[in-house]
Amino acid sequence: MIFFAEKEIWLALDKNSLLANSKHCRIVRFPTVESAFALWIEHAIHHEQVLTGKILKVKAQEFADRMSINDFQASPGWVTNFKKCPIHLSR
Repeated sequence: MIFFAEKEIWLALDKNSLLANSKHCRIVRFPTVESAFALWIEHAIHHEQVLTGKILKVKAQEFADRMSINDFQASPGWVTNFKKCPIHLSR
């Protein structure tokens, strides 16, 4: 999983790539939650599961709760912003 915190990766990107030109990514406040969540999404997509906004919200909050991250809020806005960033589903 790639996050903004990995400076070397960002500096090594081809400046013409989709990832380098993405305007929707943001600094990740909860990398462990987002990493686990992205892996779960990849698995769900691979198994052709239906993923609604409500399902995504509940699952993200479950990951945070299991990791005892109390200040994480899986709001509709968080889910929307997560989906806008193409990094999460690429490796």
